[in-house]
Amino acid sequence: MNGLFILLRGLTCVASLSSLILLGLVLFLRDAASTAKQGVQALGYATTLFATAFTKGTAPEETEWQVSPWQMMIGLLSLAMLASVFTPATRWFLHLVGVLAAIVMSGYARMIFTGASLEIVCLPFLAVWFGYYAMCLCWHVPAPLR
Repeated sequence: MNGLFILLRGLTCVASLSSLILLGLVLFLRDAASTAKQGVQALGYATTLFATAFTKGTAPEETEWQVSPWQMMIGLLSLAMLASVFTPATRWFLHLVGVLAAIVMSGYARMIFTGASLEIVCLPFLAVWFGYYAMCLCWHVPAPLR
């Protein structure tokens, strides 16, 4: 049973890191698309200005890149999942991460019914953590301090 716990612990670590990496890619790809769009608008504006001898042209609108609260919550959950790998005997922290995971799962359920976004790629990693959570609560008995 100890070997299974160590394997699940390693999988949870990899899953939480993968979730952070995928969330970072989603944020980068969304920002890269908006940055490219703004670049094309700026290039079109400059071309129009030079072609009309600085008499015509509409300045491109400025939009700021923002991280949504949903994305911050997924990132916080991923970091908490990673921290829980190193503290399997701290039950209050495991329960706290479990509550946060339940909140994120309800957000995923809402997202599935209202229209999925790219953050849905982080959903399978929660199943690995819930397996680790169950293993920590049911089978893992912390070693006594010496």
